[in-house]
Amino acid sequence: MNTILFINKKNEFNKEHKTGMKQLLKQTHDIISERLSEGLLLPKQLLVSVYLHKIYPHSSDVRAENGTVSEGVTIRDLEAFILYFKKRNFTFIHDEDLVILPKDGKGRYVHLSFDDGYSNNLLALPVLSRYNVKATIYVCKDHIVEGKNFWWDVLYRERHTKTDQQRKLYSVELPMLLNMRCKGQYQYIADEFGEEALYAKNDMMRPLRPDELRQLSACPLVRIGNHTTQHQNLRCYTDDEIRDCLLESHRYIESETGRAPLSIAYPYGSVPSHIDQVLQELPPYLAFTVEPDRSDIGSMDLLRIPRFQLSGYYDIAAQCTRFHHNFSIIAGLKSLIKGGNAGRN
Repeated sequence: MNTILFINKKNEFNKEHKTGMKQLLKQTHDIISERLSEGLLLPKQLLVSVYLHKIYPHSSDVRAENGTVSEGVTIRDLEAFILYFKKRNFTFIHDEDLVILPKDGKGRYVHLSFDDGYSNNLLALPVLSRYNVKATIYVCKDHIVEGKNFWWDVLYRERHTKTDQQRKLYSVELPMLLNMRCKGQYQYIADEFGEEALYAKNDMMRPLRPDELRQLSACPLVRIGNHTTQHQNLRCYTDDEIRDCLLESHRYIESETGRAPLSIAYPYGSVPSHIDQVLQELPPYLAFTVEPDRSDIGSMDLLRIPRFQLSGYYDIAAQCTRFHHNFSIIAGLKSLIKGGNAGRN
């Protein structure tokens, strides 16, 4: 009996030892990969732009009743993201900081933003204040004024809290609606679920109220950005319509907050082919896409700044590494070996 007990304990020790060694090797690999990328691969003046949507108080709040589940993070997730970049001496910046950075300088920067202007973005303020982190909230004027929920949240809630057949229908409806003008999108939702579905009281889904917008903008760490009036897919609109909706939202933000927005985030990441010409006729703007990439500040296009999406649906640490450098020694060696073998065939 004692012999069996001894063998079991020895096996347990061996398993723990192997697990500990694997973790140590992984940590060593990750540290070396990061240092190599910083020294050899990344630009001297690096910008990592990151956006998210909702802030959930707890992981239990990430459910279909609260709208699209992949577009937000918990407070704890947000803190983990901030700490990753703070520990690596990244500086969190506003739009105006980005404009004045010297093109031939050195540094590591993060531009953090929240798209759509959900009321739950207020939950980020204590975390931003604790770590002295700057952020931009991109808002849609009409949703704030009317208190109307976004169509995609209503669609997700209504389809994913019902049957499997309803969930399958969602996968057909979503791409169809994404390429429609706003009037058609909201008419479809009203026809399917009733007008009242767009105004359901849910703090995880509803947009900011005007008083909450002012509260956010009063925080010195926060800037308010332009996200159009109704989250329009700009590729579905004429140049004049794009110009009008951006100006209308711009003037509303300035009147409510006392500060004119300095940047826009393209809704859905949709960038019209003639956007450069349209924006030349508007107040000076930076413009952010949803193309996932890092930026070399010295050479980036200020009207097409890429951004990564942070989602609580995936591992936060792994996302931070991908945003930062996305380099692995092992993966690099495998790629070289594979390439070499391909060349010999």
